[in-house]
Order: sequence, then structure tokens, then C-alpha cells
Amino acid sequence: MADPAFAGPSVRAPLTMAVEGHDLSRRHGSHLAVDGVSLAIPAGERHGLVGPNGAGKTTLMRMLSATLAPDHGSLRVLGHDVTRHPRAAKARIGVVPQGMTHDNEILVRENLTTFGRYHGLSRRGAAARADELLETVGLTAHARAMPQTLSGGMQRRLLIARALVNDPDLILLDEPSTGLDPESRVMLWDLLDTLCATGKTLVITTHYLEEVERLCDRVTVLRAGRVRHSSHPRRLIAATLPRYAVELDLPAPGAAAREATVPRLAGERERLRVGNRLLVFGDSVADLTRGLAAAGAGDRLARPTSLQDALHALDRREAATPTDRAPVTPAAPPGPRTGRRGAGDRQGARHRARTRRALPVPSFALARRIWWRDLTLFRKSYRTTIVPNFFEPVFSLAALGIGLGFYVDGAALGSSYASFVAPGLLAVTAMNGAVFEVTYNVFVRLRHARSYDAAVTSPVEPPDIALGELMWALTRCLVYTGVYLAIVAALGYAPASTAPLAVPALLPLGLVFACAGLIFTGAVRAINAYSYFYTLVLTPLTLLSGVFFPTRRLPPVLRAVAEASPLHHGVELSRALVITGDLPAAAGHLGWLVALSLVLLGPALYSLQRHLCA
Repeated sequence: MADPAFAGPSVRAPLTMAVEGHDLSRRHGSHLAVDGVSLAIPAGERHGLVGPNGAGKTTLMRMLSATLAPDHGSLRVLGHDVTRHPRAAKARIGVVPQGMTHDNEILVRENLTTFGRYHGLSRRGAAARADELLETVGLTAHARAMPQTLSGGMQRRLLIARALVNDPDLILLDEPSTGLDPESRVMLWDLLDTLCATGKTLVITTHYLEEVERLCDRVTVLRAGRVRHSSHPRRLIAATLPRYAVELDLPAPGAAAREATVPRLAGERERLRVGNRLLVFGDSVADLTRGLAAAGAGDRLARPTSLQDALHALDRREAATPTDRAPVTPAAPPGPRTGRRGAGDRQGARHRARTRRALPVPSFALARRIWWRDLTLFRKSYRTTIVPNFFEPVFSLAALGIGLGFYVDGAALGSSYASFVAPGLLAVTAMNGAVFEVTYNVFVRLRHARSYDAAVTSPVEPPDIALGELMWALTRCLVYTGVYLAIVAALGYAPASTAPLAVPALLPLGLVFACAGLIFTGAVRAINAYSYFYTLVLTPLTLLSGVFFPTRRLPPVLRAVAEASPLHHGVELSRALVITGDLPAAAGHLGWLVALSLVLLGPALYSLQRHLCA
């Protein structure tokens, strides 16, 4: 049976076109990163995207990977409309990103097995695929290493292996050879040749233009977000410059003056100064070198004209004669540019609203795989997290409930002070056990490690990540409250027969604070902002919500605020089940917490959307 997480039209028949993009545009704030790009890439082609920094290459690659929707235009990848069926498209795409987005919290092999699980592989299938790919990229000996301990070249190999986990039909490589040594680069080229021989489609961005000449069947040149040229690399060179070039070093300073002293040569058809080098082009190396020797030129290098030379020449010509015409040799026929400038802006805005991808519905199956990744990490780190989370409330009970409680008259409370405090601390344990996981930990993966950036190149969407993290937060809440209640019961502070019900009953309290923490995480940009959340929200709630003294002792206004807080309802719910066994009272507090958690759940599920898909 097909996994509903990959819902979308099944397109498994052989495709003629891997990518069909028409009039694609994407704006980041006031910057138009991609401006009316049309792109057609046949299945099985090796296609290069080149251009200077800021040309729009990475934005276009994110569109092709179905992680970023175009503001305008239409895009089909492997037969799927990426705005309507992004999961189905991403299931057949592999992405090698420009940055290092591997998961530094788990082992090298686990990076691959986890990603395999995101793509729907079984545990056994993911493990077998991981071992196969580690052998392919030469990392078998490092399977149990942490990714950050690898060299830069080995980390790049890991990203390449991860992109192949799902045996993709389309492989997107954003500057894949950055940081690779020459031997690893040759290994990468050989691997890509092997993949292409099996019918894979490759799209490569790189600043190493010799890679484009070596690997690509066609190259598209981007500048200022628009396609300027699209052709086979050798045809583009031949259409731009003569066959051969001779390089001359010009002394600096004074390169321009020195260039003027080099006379025009027999056989010379064009010359170009690039920095402190003079490039002289012609159809005959013998004529060029003979002329240079006669002119008394110094050291020189004769070679075939390169793609880099052609791009320098094209840039110079465009700078001399600026134009906003349609691209030369366009990748696809240009279409109408409806409403993108001037009086048509309102119509274009309506069209952009129609083409922007709808918010995805969270998938429980994919969220469960995010949960499993967190469980994998917990198995490694529980020794360092178990002490503060399990024993902090126990220490608080010992110091405040038992120690300070010696001086508190229990008659006013109807029980010993320790019995009063113990269920209140159970509610605090539920709150803390859930909220920490979706604040600091999620922020680091979102903003620093950027492992979520990798996850969303698989069929996983941001709401799936949010749901998975909420599920893990509730798992921690369940475990920590269960252990704490067992300790409290062993000390004799849980007399009611209904006390075991407090553990599942406090899950809505954990969900309320997990949702609040996730919403806060989606809004903040700096990790030190959490000092406000913990110091100005959680600490006052802990102190004033009835954990350590009845709220009736507070001034009226402060009492009203305290008793409206979710933690107060959690404290009263806990006391009703652990101390008195009052089920009707517990049901009232439980209903209030369930209702509040449902209100917060929607914003929490979509709190990461703008960070990962914008």
C-alpha cells in the first residue's frame, strides 16, 4: 500500500522532460532573485547552471527541489506540479546542498539511515542502503564517526551519499565539489558519470567551469535572476570566441598601459584583459605565438578557449551594450509575463497568490520518523539529560516540601506541606519535560546546525517536523512525569488510587507548553531570547501558579492571572488525581487544558514553515 505521506499522482512511466519551468519568478523581500526564468531539461541530461554570486542559482535550485514555491509561473519536476504535489516530487529528487547540513547530533551511518526513513524505507532497507552508499563514497571506515569530526572533503562525500539514499531520478548538486581535494573531485566526476549512465538527470551549479565542460550536456548562464544564454558548453564557446587563446601576464600596476604596448597580431580576432592577464584569441596557435614572439612578449601560454573565457567575453559585451531582451538561445519558449511590472501589478499579485504552494497537511507517518530520529539521539545522550530532568523536581521536593515544610503548619493546608507540594511539582515536571525539547534543541537544528534544511529536501515538510517534535516533547513529558510520580508514590505522597491517571492526564499540559515553546521558537532569531521566555514566563508561572502555596494568598488581580494560567490548571488537575481522587474536578481542569492545546496546535504546526520554505 502506498504511504499517504507521498500522496500525489503516480508518474512512473518514462518521462521525456525532467524539468519544465515557465516564467518562474521569486522575490525575497524587495529583491527579485529569479526573474522570469523558463527552463526545460530533458530526462537523462546533465545540465549546468552558472553565473556570479547573486545570479539566482540557489533560489532556482530550491524551486527545482520543491522546497521553495515560485511566486509566479509554473514548474513541473519529474511530471509533478511542485506547488500541488511537492511530496511526490521530492520523493524522487536527491539534493546535495551548498552548505554542510548533515545532522551533527548522530553518527555518519545514522545520518543515512535516518534520511532513508524520511524517504519511506524500512529500517532494514535504510540500513542496507546506508552500508551500500558508505562503500560507494569511501566512508565505510567512518560509519561510526560523528560528522563534524570528518574532514571537509569527507563531509561533502556524506552529503553526496545522503542525496542518493532514495535512488533519485533527478539529482540537484549545488556546488558539490566545494572543499574536495583533487582525488575526491575525480571520484565525484566518475560517480556522476556512472549515475548518468543509468538514466539519472543531473542539475549542477558550480563556480568551477571546467566541471561544466567535463560533465554537462548543456549549460544555462544566469545573471541578475534571468537566463542570458543556454547551450552546449562547447557550442557556447564556439559561438562566442575563436578556438584558441594565448595568455600573457601583464605586470601590475600598469596592466592597462602594458596591454596597449602589445600590437595587434596576425591571426588575432579578439583580445580580452582579465585582471593582470591579457587573453588573445585566434583560430591558429602558430600565428598567435609567432606574432607575440615578434612583438617581444614575455612568457605565454597557448591553450584551447575555455568556457570561462566565453563567459568573460559575454559579460564584457553585455556591459558595453546593456539590454533587457529575452535570453539568447532560451531553454524554453518565453511566455506572457502577466502583470509583473507597472499597471499590471495587481493582476500579477493575484496570479502569484494562485501559484504559491498551499500549506501542507501534516503527515503522521513522516512525523513519526522525526520522532524516531529524536529517540535515536536520546538513546545516546540520556545519561547527560536524565539527571536534571528526573532529579530536579525530586531535589525541589526534598528541599522545599520536606526541608522547608518542617516549619510549615500543615493544618492550614489539610495535609503535610510535602504532600501539598509533591503533585504541584509533578505538573511542573510535565511542563519542563515538554517545553525544553521544542525551544533550545529545535532552535539549534533550525538556525545553527540547519539539519531541518536537509530534512525538507525529502518528502518531509515543516509541519511534519513540528508534529514530530511535539510528539517527542510529549514522550519526554510522559517519561519524566511517570518516573517522578513513581518516586513520589514511593515516598508516600500519592495516596489516591487515581494517582496513576495523572501521568496521561498531564499530557495536555505538556502539549500546551510544547506548542507555546514551538511558536516562540518560530518567532525568535537569537538564542539569547529564550532568557525572556524562561525568566519572564516559565519562572513566574512556576512560583505563582499554586505549586508552593494556595493562590488564594495572592492579591486579587495577581490571583486572577495566576488561576487563568495553564500551569495552575495542571497543578489542580494533579492534586485532584494524586491527593483527593476528585475525578469531576480533574475532568474540569483537563477539559480546559485540552481546549487550550487545540487552540495552540495549529499555529505550532506551521511555526517553522516560513523559516524552511521562504
